[in-house]
Amino acid sequence: MTIRESLSNLGNKIKKHAVKGVVAGGLLALIGTTALKDNVHFGSVRIRNHQENQYVWGVWPIVKTCGDDQNGNIYTFGLIAAGNELEKNSTFNGNQGTYGLVGGENFIESGSTMNGNQGTYGLVGGFNHVEENSTFNGNQGAYGLLMGENFIESGSTITGNQNAKGIFATSISGLNFGSAVEIGLDKYTIPNNSDKE
Repeated sequence: MTIRESLSNLGNKIKKHAVKGVVAGGLLALIGTTALKDNVHFGSVRIRNHQENQYVWGVWPIVKTCGDDQNGNIYTFGLIAAGNELEKNSTFNGNQGTYGLVGGENFIESGSTMNGNQGTYGLVGGFNHVEENSTFNGNQGAYGLLMGENFIESGSTITGNQNAKGIFATSISGLNFGSAVEIGLDKYTIPNNSDKE
């Protein structure tokens, strides 16, 4: 077999499996691009006081961050689902993004402060959750075919916008169908249960 015949056979195989080749090439390019960037992790990880962007890949990776001097974005990609969790009494300056086939979640534990945007994307659902007595300065986006939810517990303050998309969508105003959007929240504080009585 000559080189010309070998190249011709290779070209025919590529044409025959073009979709697989494009998908595989795209995934390799995406993984290669992030691997060349700063701080790439595979699987679940706990990060303290990071100062650069973090990229996490896995089947169902959970990224836990903690500390009072965190700067940089966190992007978490899961084959099934993905999650970012800001631990109690921490401060985070940057954006959080979760991307999972089934779903994604960004979670801020109580007493924490986040200055940045949250975006979560999944075929089933995307969820952003802020526990009580926390401060959130930025925009929240939760997107899923079935459900998008932005949930903030009592005593927490938000400055920014909320956008949820899905058959069921929730924001601070409650449950809606199709979308739930809150624009221009300026230091809006969720009332404590004791304030409602």
